[in-house]
Formats: sequence, C-alpha cells, structure tokens
Amino acid sequence: LGISRHDSPEERIDALRRLMNGAAMKTERASVCVCVRLVESPDVYIVERLFSSSLMVVVSRLTPFRRNIYYFKKGTEICNYSYSDNILAVKLNRQMLVVCLAEALYIHNIKDIKLLKSLLNTPPNPKGLCALSVNRSSSYLAHPGSFTTGEITLYDALNLLSTFIMVTGISAHASHVAAIAFNASGTNLASASEKVGLRRLCSDIFSMTV
Repeated sequence: LGISRHDSPEERIDALRRLMNGAAMKTERASVCVCVRLVESPDVYIVERLFSSSLMVVVSRLTPFRRNIYYFKKGTEICNYSYSDNILAVKLNRQMLVVCLAEALYIHNIKDIKLLKSLLNTPPNPKGLCALSVNRSSSYLAHPGSFTTGEITLYDALNLLSTFIMVTGISAHASHVAAIAFNASGTNLASASEKVGLRRLCSDIFSMTV
C-alpha cells in the first residue's frame, strides 16, 4: 500500500491521501487493496474484520489486554474492552466475538458486544489456539483441552443465551495441538500436532465420527 511502519506520521498520512485519491495497488487477481484505517501505533498485532462489514477489531502491543472495535468507514472507535491478561487471538462470526487469553475465553454477542459467557481456568494455551465456525446455521467453538496431550474441547455455542453446551472432548493427537480449524460449513474440524501433522477429525460434529 506504500505505507511502512518506519514512515513518519506525516509520510503515512500523505501515502494514505494518495491511496484514497485512487492510487490503489492491484493484486495478481486484479482485486483492489484499500487501506481501511490508519493506526498511529506500529505495534498492532491482531486485526480481524467481520466478513465484508465495516467493523474491525484491533489489538496493539502497547495495550495487549485491550480489544478495540472500529467502524472504519467513519474512522471512529465504537468501543473497547479490557481483559485480565494479554489477548492472544480474536475470532468472529455472525453471532459472536470470541477473545482468547492464555487461560480463558470470553464470548461476546456480535450485535451489541455484550459479554455472554466467560470460560475461565481453561488449560494453558500460550499460543491462543482456538477456532470458531462461521456457518450461519451453526456456531461451534473449539480450543485445546490439554496443554500436554492432543485433546480438543468442542462447544455448541449457538444457544449461548440459554445454555453453553460442551459437545465432547476429542483425543485428536498424542502430543499437544498445534493448529485447529473448521471448514466453511462447520461440519468438519481439522487439527494438527507438532509431531503428527494434519488430521481430519469428523464429518459430523455431533456424531464425532473420525
């Protein structure tokens, strides 16, 4: 985009003006990259956008315990929220916003960002591994169920207002989990360990058929 973290604030603002005046960079697929928000701090380490909406979640190393939500079309901050420890990951879908700490998960309603559920004293998760399905008809949340073994804890998070159901604990690997992700429909969960590699866990989340 022509904007570097080493540029002065004046240089970055000037580059942004050029960008907004039509100097956009095209990718190999001929799509256009647009700078949606210019953050003065060079230490932003988490940026998540809610699909194609104008909502953007930002976390900076200057305040790693605070989550900021911006409406980038107007360049305004909607709200911020501070947690008890550093934020390691943020996940979004059309129902909720999930914030992952080293030993806790916080689930917010995406419509008003109100806190719906706090999962405290979860197994140590220093890498902030978690996955949230994005299908409209389902909402599953997965995170490591153990720091030493390859267990994954899976929740049904769709009916958070009435209950928060743990579907199952899955023994996925012999060693601890290195990565987890849902497919687009939320029916399959994939995971990897540092030793074993990729493994598809199930074709039906509820039946847990490997």
